[in-house]
Amino acid sequence: MPVNRKIRSLLGYKPRQRIKEVVHLWKGISTDEIQRVKPSRESWQVAEHPLVDVAFIDRSRCITYVEREGLGTPAKSSCIGCPFHDYNAWRDMKMKDPDSWKDAVEIDRLIRKLPRFKNNAFLHKSGKPLEEVNFNEDQLDIDHFLNECEGMCGV
Repeated sequence: MPVNRKIRSLLGYKPRQRIKEVVHLWKGISTDEIQRVKPSRESWQVAEHPLVDVAFIDRSRCITYVEREGLGTPAKSSCIGCPFHDYNAWRDMKMKDPDSWKDAVEIDRLIRKLPRFKNNAFLHKSGKPLEEVNFNEDQLDIDHFLNECEGMCGV
């Protein structure tokens, strides 16, 4: 797990070396994802969930707070290769984050090479390789249309 590797590195531990300290790991899980609140699997870690245990706030209140602080609207966090991404998440990644898109396409290719999936696993719900899914990225989205509209079409 990347977080555990980083913690080990920060504490100066090598892989598989026993950690002697107790680490309190704060997780940004809000009340609308309360099913993800779980204790740590590591004996040296204490998982803490301040958005649930202390503030008891949901994602919308977190977003409001971040926006009020002038930091913009935070994107929903998820793994690059999450098979639960919807159409818009994949499309946004492809259009706005080419490095992540490239990684996602590579992950999509690699999972088909895993023996347990028998060349039958795909990140996209269509069951197609991610790079073959048409996300209509060549079409203008509603924001582009509204920003360019002269009001002459009658709609």
